[in-house]
Amino acid sequence: VGETTAPPFDPPGDLAALEGPVTLFARACDAAGHETASAPVQVYVDHVAPTVEITSPLQDDVVSGIVTLTAEVDDEHLGIQNVAKVEFLANGVVVAVDERIYPGAPCSAPWRTGSYPNGVYELVARAHDAAGNVGTSDPVTVEVKDDRPPEISIATPEDGSAIRGIVEFTAIATDAGLLDRVELFIDGAEVLSAGAPPYTVLVDTVARGLADGEHRLDAKGYDVTGNSATA
Repeated sequence: VGETTAPPFDPPGDLAALEGPVTLFARACDAAGHETASAPVQVYVDHVAPTVEITSPLQDDVVSGIVTLTAEVDDEHLGIQNVAKVEFLANGVVVAVDERIYPGAPCSAPWRTGSYPNGVYELVARAHDAAGNVGTSDPVTVEVKDDRPPEISIATPEDGSAIRGIVEFTAIATDAGLLDRVELFIDGAEVLSAGAPPYTVLVDTVARGLADGEHRLDAKGYDVTGNSATA
């Protein structure tokens, strides 16, 4: 399949015409015409891509939150044992990867749809085998529709507590997808807008001129799809 006349003895080999079990050996020749062959090495030449089919979600499903993407994979050589990795793509972008393929194991990976804008996505699975061949599934079209608002609460100060001087105003917010920001208000006036935790601001009640009596504290959280919730 190849030869070279000078070190390093690493000739380019053309295995394109070969398929399946192949026995390789090297043969060294000197100027006097003497030849010596190496011990044989058994390899498997594989040019066939694995097959892959998305099994969940199904065509035209509406999804939200964390979605488990699953696929059925197979390979002509050694079956699923020869599959090294499966990628899931949404509109051409890799959104989840399963590198835990074992004999008989289901292929699955989580997709955090809340991190993506609402809309229609074309999903495909791409399976890689140990030889570097890549197989792609037929597309499955789904709609991401996240209408669940974030969960938000005010951690400090406690409702009904008496405060004076410098006070820590803190909110806790979570979302099934991806939070965009949290805003904190005192009597309707914004005192903080933060895109990442901690959602905390120090409030000087004296400097702000807060009179004795009741004052309203609000926290509002937004996710990347525009859902919001208020505490």
